[in-house]
Amino acid sequence: MGPEQPLPLPREFTDSDIYVDSLLNFGTSSQLLQTLCGGVHILDFFTRSPDLYTLVLPEVWRDWFKSVDIADILDILIREDLDVFHDNTTRRWREYPSPPSGLVDYIKEVRKHLLDRNFRPVAETTGSKHTMNHLVAMGMSVKKVHEVDYFTRYIDKLTSDIDRETSQHVTHLVDFGSGQNYLGRALASEPYNMNIIAVESRPHVVEGAKRMDIIAKLAEKTVIKRNKKAFRAGRESPATESDGYSTPLHDSQSNNGISIPSDRFGPLAIDEKDTVRATLELPKSARGSIQYVQHRIENGDLSSVVNQIASPPSPATLPSPSSETSSVDPSLMVMSLHSCGNLLHHGLRTLILNPSVKAVAMIGCCYNLLTERLGPPTLKNPILRGHIQRLEATSAANDEHGFPMSERFARHKHRVVRPCWYLRETDDAADKATDDGEYETGIRINITARMMAVQAPSNWTEGDSAAFFTRHFYRAVLQRIFLDKGIVEAPSAFAGAAVGGGVSPAGTGVSRGTPVVIGTLGKRCYASFLAYVRGAVAKIVAAPHYKGDPIVRMIEERVVSMADEEIVDYETRFRHREKELEVVWSLMAFSAGVIEAMIVVDRWLWLKEQDCVEKAWVESVFEYSKSPRNLVVVGIKKSHS
Repeated sequence: MGPEQPLPLPREFTDSDIYVDSLLNFGTSSQLLQTLCGGVHILDFFTRSPDLYTLVLPEVWRDWFKSVDIADILDILIREDLDVFHDNTTRRWREYPSPPSGLVDYIKEVRKHLLDRNFRPVAETTGSKHTMNHLVAMGMSVKKVHEVDYFTRYIDKLTSDIDRETSQHVTHLVDFGSGQNYLGRALASEPYNMNIIAVESRPHVVEGAKRMDIIAKLAEKTVIKRNKKAFRAGRESPATESDGYSTPLHDSQSNNGISIPSDRFGPLAIDEKDTVRATLELPKSARGSIQYVQHRIENGDLSSVVNQIASPPSPATLPSPSSETSSVDPSLMVMSLHSCGNLLHHGLRTLILNPSVKAVAMIGCCYNLLTERLGPPTLKNPILRGHIQRLEATSAANDEHGFPMSERFARHKHRVVRPCWYLRETDDAADKATDDGEYETGIRINITARMMAVQAPSNWTEGDSAAFFTRHFYRAVLQRIFLDKGIVEAPSAFAGAAVGGGVSPAGTGVSRGTPVVIGTLGKRCYASFLAYVRGAVAKIVAAPHYKGDPIVRMIEERVVSMADEEIVDYETRFRHREKELEVVWSLMAFSAGVIEAMIVVDRWLWLKEQDCVEKAWVESVFEYSKSPRNLVVVGIKKSHS
């Protein structure tokens, strides 16, 4: 049960423990990696002097990047075979000079520590040829169909392996944060016919999921027939079966063996003082079932959810549709298809907090929504990243549910690494990246690095990357306008002050106040820089959370009144430096694959550290090109636990 190796190791490694040691060493000792992953902020790109590009990258790298097209730069970062540069004798690469040896070495080190994301479909192993019912797939995007189709096959095989290789029989699958219940709907239908507990906190989402069950013909809509004459006269006929005007169908009755609890359009709410057990009434052909439970997930304790589970009987002892089924102690596997942030941590902890949970299989996403367990980082690269409230709010949360989960990561002691800008703005020896006398304990990853970890540069098309670069270029130039108009303050040049000394960077706003956050804009705002500035400013001025903020008044007075010609002139002045921003953003996205590896490995290590866990592993469950968050973390509990 499970893959040969518990981690999808890069080709340079054959042992998971050796890989983890190397990952921790590289992640905490590489000066450039730590600068690119959490130490560079695009908002400060055109507001510093010296500029970020000069401070972060060596001159020989900058000279080479200047002559190379950005598409080719992405190729050498991600796809090019670097073995051609192994002996430093290659003089040309494509139509360019050979890349600097230091750049090649850095690319090799990053790639060396990226988890293998190659995927072999379950169908190739089991011989399964079935495809998802088109009604079940209704409402899904192409990406979602791919994810659900292959993950359902994976869950089916995993539960079969657990049944066959252990003494534990999984009776229910708990979909942790089920949303529209695409995954649960697929697993409850043919050919899987599984019992699903869909846990979701938002009532309107649960209602929508139940309507989709009806559309997919997994549940039948209640039909009420009325006496038309009486109805038109303003009187409803009694909705009874005996009068011939009504054909009632119990809400839990359904097609294809799917049963839905009797509160079809109202989720099962949890009342800790008066827990209500769900009851199921199944048609004689019933095999799978879906039970919706409205529950806000704040930790891994599922006791109040388990109390509501009504287990359907086996087909051999299936009662008539009108009778209630008896409840038995459930045996659960908790699963999720893309749990955001700490939600995956809560899901993994269900394995140790709930006796009825026998296994977990969870796929994470949205690493930016993770909280910090260890508090503010010792070294935050303040000159580059600065005092931004949303960064400090998450990094200083000291949340026991946050990153890192494992004691291995939380207790890892390592030397403090000086950022790139420190060595370039002080008299320290250029080759002294660490302070031998200064150590810190624990792995800390700030929100900027975690946000970059959800990038997938391997999947960028030419159009995708052009759109990314345009958005970031426009935002960086707008920040320069804010700086010139006195709306935000300039980052102070580092002049020998102690590391960690506070200065106000360009991204914070006046007097270290509210950062200027714009968020998503409509497509028409990216038609030109002028359209972007007008759209962004209008959104800021109208935003309710900025009401009463002095920034709004200053923007209205100093930016709204700008002539179109002045705004266009800013774009013209900085357009020649757009390539520099593209290079740094590409390096950031490429390097952040190491950050994702650290987050995933930490979760696996946590499972390994639990006495009750028999086996734990990580593997790919669908194509990276279709969905880059494709790694499932699996844990199987010991039979006697």
